[in-house]
Amino acid sequence: MARSLAGLMLRCGFAVEDGPRRRMLTNLRHTRARYGDITRGLSLPSGSVRQLYASHVIEHLPLAATRQALRECHRLLAPDGLFRLVVPDLRHLVERYIQSTNEAHDPESAIRFCLESGLGSAGWGPLWSRLRGDRHHLMHDTASLGFLLQEAGFSQVRRARCGDSSLDFSAVEDLERWCETETIGFECRL
Repeated sequence: MARSLAGLMLRCGFAVEDGPRRRMLTNLRHTRARYGDITRGLSLPSGSVRQLYASHVIEHLPLAATRQALRECHRLLAPDGLFRLVVPDLRHLVERYIQSTNEAHDPESAIRFCLESGLGSAGWGPLWSRLRGDRHHLMHDTASLGFLLQEAGFSQVRRARCGDSSLDFSAVEDLERWCETETIGFECRL
């Protein structure tokens, strides 16, 4: 019989920052962490992960890679498992942009908005930053991400809030990453 995992956390890139992500990784320091590429498939048995978590990962993937990653998450999830994810809310960003341009009447407001929201950059940045996927590729709203989750095979998909799960995700969930007005979170079952 294949051995199952209690949990799996998806991350983007290799950088570890100060603040919540450093605390989150410190909590996981004494685990048997392994690295892999969710878009190419992980060498774990199907149905072997009870808790799967992705915080601000999916938006760093192009569409084809997003679809593959979500299919892989579906494959890995145990029948009684939960997949939770949180991403920036495109609708919130668009509404914020429209409000800022209407109020400012400033020809540079679009540029400022893109730089402040992470939807644009002032320069190429270091090669290492580009290689590790720091930039956003595809942003989502509730409808688009819900659609992609169902397309991947998840049949029970609901909007989620930080800490509202029936399973304990407290080692990885961080309230700062689940800002109610700026992000959308989902919890999925098979």
